[in-house]
Amino acid sequence: MPTRHAARLIGVGLTPLNAKPSPSPSRLMQQALDSALQSVNLQRKDITGLIAIPSLAAPHFMEVSCASLCNSSWTSSGQTCPVSNNRHWRCWPVTGLLSATRMVTEQNHNLVAVVAGDSVKGLDSEEFLKRADATCGGPDADNLPADYEPLPSPVIPNGYDRVARYQMKKYGLTRNQLAACSALMSMAARHPHALTKSPRTIQDVLESQHVAPVTSVLECARRADGGAALLVASSRFMERMGLDKKLGVVVVGGGEASGLCIHQNQKR
Repeated sequence: MPTRHAARLIGVGLTPLNAKPSPSPSRLMQQALDSALQSVNLQRKDITGLIAIPSLAAPHFMEVSCASLCNSSWTSSGQTCPVSNNRHWRCWPVTGLLSATRMVTEQNHNLVAVVAGDSVKGLDSEEFLKRADATCGGPDADNLPADYEPLPSPVIPNGYDRVARYQMKKYGLTRNQLAACSALMSMAARHPHALTKSPRTIQDVLESQHVAPVTSVLECARRADGGAALLVASSRFMERMGLDKKLGVVVVGGGEASGLCIHQNQKR
């Protein structure tokens, strides 16, 4: 049984993918947020906390965009809106959800929105890789072991690749098993909004262009323009607003870990 102060994921908002012309990241976030709020008949003024996920297309706009959302949402009611700009490497949706849950359960927030939006499809490959690589720094970047070998560009696939090779050498994982993960996920082609319209085979993955020693392009995420928003609410707030107490799902727990991808003596 969830407690009276349980955090529930009650609303989700999505924008169409790859709309033409592509809206700005801030506009995509606004559209997704409004869609999530409308799905549960709430308004921006009901939000007491906002978590924004960084954008690659507009890396410097985040604070301005958050302020814009807050001004339109809370200024008229005299409330203040705590804004968090999450910059954790590559686990941003999970980080955002867990941060929102903590804001509800530990900081007594009523309703926290997690918003994200990006328009990277129009970036040329060189600029996209430059910006994606730049997201992979961290607080430990200046305290690396003397024998640490930096990851080459593209950093994200090469980081995955280094771990994959470590798993292959230490635990006997095979290249076919790795490729099977991509093939299995391509079953999502059945979804009406899928970017990949037909499932791929293990052989398709193995024969596609390599971007790292044991990683191919079909094992990388596809670029797309779009926005998404999540709403996390306290059960107390839901009761006060007259929302169905069974609306959404209870966030019962979560965890994450991040750090530098070292495995130096295993990388080959």
